[in-house]
Amino acid sequence: MPSPATDPDGPEYAEMLQAIAERTIPHRPDRHEPRARKRRPKPHPLLQVPRKQAREALMSPLS
Repeated sequence: MPSPATDPDGPEYAEMLQAIAERTIPHRPDRHEPRARKRRPKPHPLLQVPRKQAREALMSPLS
């Protein structure tokens, strides 16, 4: 059973979300966030299947 503050259907949860939404972020001079991807592109495709499955596909004879 979730606590009253974490129950999404409870009034305490709604009050907490409202309090979070009302809070504003102060102006912070000289603060700049980079808007760029961190990872560098690699010359290899992404591994989109489990490693074991990729190894098996690599080792299977080409037909």
